[in-house]
Amino acid sequence: MECVNSCGLDREKCISWLKENCSTAKFQGRKLDTKKGLLVCATEAGHSACILEVNCQTDFAAMSTNFVQFAAGLQKHLRSTEWREQDELLHSVRHAAADSIQLLCSQLKEDIQISQLRALRAPPQSTGQSVFGSYQHMLGGEHTPGIGHIAAIIQLASSNPLAHDKLQQAQSVADGICRHMVATSGMYDLTTTTNKESTVSRFDKPLEDQRFMGEGASVKEWMQQEVGADIRIIDYDVRRVR
Repeated sequence: MECVNSCGLDREKCISWLKENCSTAKFQGRKLDTKKGLLVCATEAGHSACILEVNCQTDFAAMSTNFVQFAAGLQKHLRSTEWREQDELLHSVRHAAADSIQLLCSQLKEDIQISQLRALRAPPQSTGQSVFGSYQHMLGGEHTPGIGHIAAIIQLASSNPLAHDKLQQAQSVADGICRHMVATSGMYDLTTTTNKESTVSRFDKPLEDQRFMGEGASVKEWMQQEVGADIRIIDYDVRRVR
């Protein structure tokens, strides 16, 4: 309301006012509200999948070219980095992005944070087969795939190695379940729990029991029809940012 009172309905004046008043000296020493932002997905089909949450203070910053390009750079880093532990990957991303964050803060006049990472990875030694999928509701325009405001990742596994055609089908199913999670995310409440390793975000209703895309067979029934009775959900995560 204060912004409207100061600038009326002039969009450019409102943007300038928000940028100035979100980062002036009067905010120094306070924890800034950084609940806007983007989700960055990166998947290596047979190895891992992750969601990285990058936060800023306003929608104007989240949709800016500089912020989206910054997120795209983080995505490249996620895809090119070898890692074993989730904390190791998060530390690597934050270290690599430190200078870029400083520059971006000065450009956008906002507090920028790499806040959370959820990463799923195949166990180092397994007789079975792990498959990973991801999906995100992408930004409009010519933005980079894998970056958006709603995202999901999943890990499926079978007790035995899958034949080539079944492996391809399992990959398609993994991505399909992630599309289901994004498409139906408004139908279920998300519960967030924090343990010593990470913050985990899941539906309040078991994913396997949900109706695939809101109708017909359950997710578990559809998955097993497409791949076989041996396939199962190991872990997943679904996120939303404003």
